[in-house]
Formats: sequence, C-alpha cells, structure tokens
Amino acid sequence: MKFNILVTDILIKDFVYIFKKDFNVDCLWVLKKNINFNKYHGIVVTGGFNTNKQFLNNFKNLKIVSVFGVGYDGVDLNFCKKNNIVVTNTPKVLTKDVADLALGLMISLSRKIHDSHKFIIENKWIEKPFPLTISLSEKIVGIVGLGEIGKAFSKRAKSLSMKVVYTGPNIKRSKFRFYKNLNEMVKNVDYLCFTDEDLESNTWNIIKSIPLYNDPNRNAKKYKILPHRYLKDYDYSVWIDGNILVISDIRDLVKKSNYQVFDHNQTILDPRDCIYQEYNAIIQLGQQSGNYKDNPQVMHKQVSRYQSEGYPSNNGLATNPILLRTHNDPSVIKVMEDWWVEIKYGSRRDQLSFNYIAWKNNFKFNYLEGDSRKNKYFLQTGKHQKRK
Repeated sequence: MKFNILVTDILIKDFVYIFKKDFNVDCLWVLKKNINFNKYHGIVVTGGFNTNKQFLNNFKNLKIVSVFGVGYDGVDLNFCKKNNIVVTNTPKVLTKDVADLALGLMISLSRKIHDSHKFIIENKWIEKPFPLTISLSEKIVGIVGLGEIGKAFSKRAKSLSMKVVYTGPNIKRSKFRFYKNLNEMVKNVDYLCFTDEDLESNTWNIIKSIPLYNDPNRNAKKYKILPHRYLKDYDYSVWIDGNILVISDIRDLVKKSNYQVFDHNQTILDPRDCIYQEYNAIIQLGQQSGNYKDNPQVMHKQVSRYQSEGYPSNNGLATNPILLRTHNDPSVIKVMEDWWVEIKYGSRRDQLSFNYIAWKNNFKFNYLEGDSRKNKYFLQTGKHQKRK
C-alpha cells in the first residue's frame, strides 16, 4: 500500500512529480479547504513553513515530517518527539550551490555584468566604451558565521585572491581573521549581506545574524527594521528580502525621500489598502490551510487595540519586502524603533503594524510605483496564492 503524503508549500511544486512515483500525493494549495488530514501518513514542508503544534494536531496518522531543505526551525520538534513522528531534512545538500551562487552574484555586482549587458543591447557601445569595473582581487570579504556554506565560499573567495575575515558567536579553527562583533567587522569590509545561513562571498560581506529569539522570522526582522543600529557609518540603506532579485539599476530610486516602500494596493494578485483587510486575509487563509502565519489571538488583540485607538480603515497598506531609507534620520529612527516594539511584542507580520506606526507618529513616506512582486527594478522569485 502506498503512503499518502501532503505537500504543503507551492514553492516545491516542481518536485511533486518525483514524489508521485512512490506515494499518493496531494497538494495543500490545490485542496485549500475541506481537507481530510487524517488520511495522510507524511507531509513535505519547507523550512519556512510554520509546522507548529496547531498545524500538526490536524493529523491523526502522521508518521513523518520531511523538510525539503536544510533548516527545520519551523517544525515543532517537541511535539513530533512526543508523538513519535520522524522529522527529516537534507543537510549540506545546497552548500556548494549556495556558495557558487553567492560568488556569482558578487562577481556580477563588482563587474557590473547586468549593466554591461544592457549597455550592449542598447547599442551604447557604438558611442562610447563601458566604464571600467572593480576587481575582486585583494578585496576584503566578511562572513557572519563560518559554517559549512561559509567555508565553501571562503575557498572560492581565496581562489580569487580575496582576503577573508569573519565574525560569529565562536572562534573557528581557521586562518581567517576573527572579529568580536559585527560593527567592528563592517568597518573593514566592502559589501554587506545579513543572513542566518553560513555563507561566504567575495563581493558581499556575509554577516551571520546571532539568534536572539526562538523565532527565525523575528531574528531576521531585527536587521530589517533597525538598520540605524547596525549601519551607523552609512547614510542610506536598501533592504531586500531573500526572495527578491534586483533586475535593474536602482540608483534612480535612492534618496528620493527619507523612506520609500511599495503599496500593497498596487499588487496585481491581491490589492488591499487596509491593515484590517490584511488581518482578515491572513485569518481566512489560515482557516483554509490550517496553518496560520502568526498566532491568531496575538493578531486579533493587536488590531483590536488599533481600532480602540481610532486608527482608521482604508488608511493604506505598505508591503515590506523592499525598504529604502535614510536610516539615520531621527524621524526614521523613531518610527523604526516603535515598529520594532510592535513586531517584538505583538505580531511578527510587519504589514499589520507599519501604517499604524506611521499614522501614530504623523510620519510622511513615499509609495513606490508598481507591484512589489514584479516591477522595473525588482522581481520576487517566490509565488503567492491569490487570497479570495
């Protein structure tokens, strides 16, 4: 008899045909509602999927949770152990691939490969030569957390005659120079990349975030929301989430205002202009899938507080995978610190709180033109389901 398995994340839909060779397979994003969870013996999830106790309680015959990737932070291991559910992952499977990609992106950035390609196809080379670019040789690259991926990257960086330095919670057995903290290392590197993975790069200074909370989402958002704490020596910063690609020169966007963000109401799949609409959409999706993006009680308490304080409906809704800021501006710092308090002690869903914080501080900001998922400058690589 074949096992029945449920694949939960649309991001791995291209691999479903492999599972079907040996199992009876259903896909959560296809079923959407009226799901008979008891029929499934196994589930396939990604590291980012919230496989918590509430979700796992839906399954009465579950034998295995298979994480399609390295990280298993989203899986409630205590619940699985208590209920004799096996949890598997694929350690080191992407180590070399991630190191290769990081190196490739670094070379592309320093040598302006995208810009030079555009320069050629627009026939600008006929009029003038393309400007000289930057060599990576002898440049300093900083790594945050010298793990498996970091070590793989360091080998590639050394082959280009780059100087490798690193920081992290512990000193590793390595010939590379160790810095006690991030701020000290940042002063001596050329490119910055905040990550919870052990990466290395010849262009990017890889900064491994040290977990402060038992929540990878909040650990990442600490750097996202509070650049003024970590990038004091820089005047301007552009945050992009890990699933966002830069597909065009973004220098035209920089410093047009002290704070720029995309407008959720301009998204094609699910336009909304209200915090309360966003809350209802999250709850509805959670009810359909059995997997909430955050604790429903926490989110309800938070939006109820906003209503009691008189925060209006249809007051706009920022979508926050991309943030452009003059992050040392006092007004921006005040808003970011207040926003972080909401995320730290309330819901980690930052879209539920930014517009409220801006309203409370009478903070003026600019919406960028276009859909945040696909526009002139950026492309989101992960797909979103349309919420009805």
